Amino acid sequence: MASCSSQNSQAPRSLQETLLCETLNRKKLEINNVDEGISLIMERLRSKSVLIVLDDIDDTSQLESLAGQRNWFGSGSTIIITTRDVELLSDLEAHEKYMVETLSFDESLQLLSWHAFGVPMPLEEYIELFERIASYTDGLPLALTIIGSHLRGKSV
Repeated sequence: MASCSSQNSQAPRSLQETLLCETLNRKKLEINNVDEGISLIMERLRSKSVLIVLDDIDDTSQLESLAGQRNWFGSGSTIIITTRDVELLSDLEAHEKYMVETLSFDESLQLLSWHAFGVPMPLEEYIELFERIASYTDGLPLALTIIGSHLRGKSV
């Protein structure tokens, strides 16, 4: 399983290197340009059944450089794409599309508190901070879980 996060600081070429290194269990692989990366992905992964998570895709060029066609990967492969831009998925032959339901403000506070403290409501001195976090994450469960887990054992 490979997981690539498309933060703007990472060029498609760098993401291709990450994808190939993780799926081929290699420490280092140097790709000179995006077209070479596409060729390597097609050549090396065509016969492999892979699970690839492309997280936070915000540009079609990222998608095209990492998983442009289904035939780049072996049968039984699964590609999971997360994006805030549903239009990016419109041209794909997606088997399923799932819209993540966001949590209410109170549910967000509760999930954050469970992951940070193991209790359903934040401690008094954390309420203002947790309210800001809940507002910032806009009810996205994964963001709340990650931030809450990161806050475990930390002081205000």
